[in-house]
Order: sequence, then C-alpha cells, then structure tokens
Amino acid sequence: MKRRLILILIAVVLVLGYKFILPKTDSFELSDLQEIRQTSDMLFTITIGDNILAFWDNDGIAVDYFKPSLFKWKWIHGASHSGDYEGFSSQYIPKVALKDRAIAFGFIEDVTIDTIKAYTDSGMSTADLKKIDDTMIWYVIFEKEETLVTLKAYSNEELLYERSLDNNWLID
Repeated sequence: MKRRLILILIAVVLVLGYKFILPKTDSFELSDLQEIRQTSDMLFTITIGDNILAFWDNDGIAVDYFKPSLFKWKWIHGASHSGDYEGFSSQYIPKVALKDRAIAFGFIEDVTIDTIKAYTDSGMSTADLKKIDDTMIWYVIFEKEETLVTLKAYSNEELLYERSLDNNWLID
C-alpha cells in the first residue's frame, strides 16, 4: 500500500513538474522560434492558448505553428505562398495540420482593402488585419474545420474581390 502511494505521488510530481518546465507563451524568446525556422524575418506572433502562430516574411508570407515541448518550442506545421495576386492572396491550413484550429491567411496587394470577411457554413468571421512596415497581412482563425470558405475583400463596405478556398490549401 505504501509503495503504491509513493508511486502515485512520484507520478503526480513528474506530471506537474513537466507542466512547469514547458516553455510559456508569455516568456518565449523570438530567437527560439527564429532558430527553429532559421530566419530572422518574423513579422509578428499570435498566442493561441499555450501555442504560438508566427508570421514570417519570405518574399510573400509564411505561417508556422509552434507548441511547447520539454524546455523548448516544437514546430508543428507551416505553409507559405508568394506571387502576384489580384487584390489579396489567400491560403488555408486545415485543422488536421494544426491539430486544434484552422486558419486562412494572406497578404493584401490592393491598399484600398480595409476589410476581409470569411463566409463559411458556420457563419461569417471578419479577418484581423496587421500592417507591418509596407506589408499588410490578414488572417482568420477558425475553431473548427471549415470545408469551404468564401473570402470577400471590401473597401468602405464596397465589395472589391471575392475568392473561394477549400481545405485543399490554396485556390485562386
């Protein structure tokens, strides 16, 4: 009986200890992610629970998803695209790739775009827009897998561009 109690206590201490030594999103070093990605061109990061979504400049846009592992960060999945697009670029990373979320993202070519909305079977989401230097990035994080996303770009509520995405990544 004593032996069983000691084993249970050791297991509890190990589990709690492991949780305490995982890297925390509020204290991560950008250099940790830059070392994993082998670039210093990070635009910005988003914290999602204990995970980090990092956006990079790669003559276009790249997005990487990191999760904490023992003492450091672990790369889970990433995607990127570049090129010339009419109005805005778009790409979709499915939930299976990110494990617990899906994301649509891209960069904005047309500087008059002030809103991008994502329409799905679940409803409508307005994209977050971030301006970094001369680059305008947009993204929408979905809590569940979406099989079809229609993106609409607006300027002062006037529809400028419309594009459909499915979970086959990029559809132009």
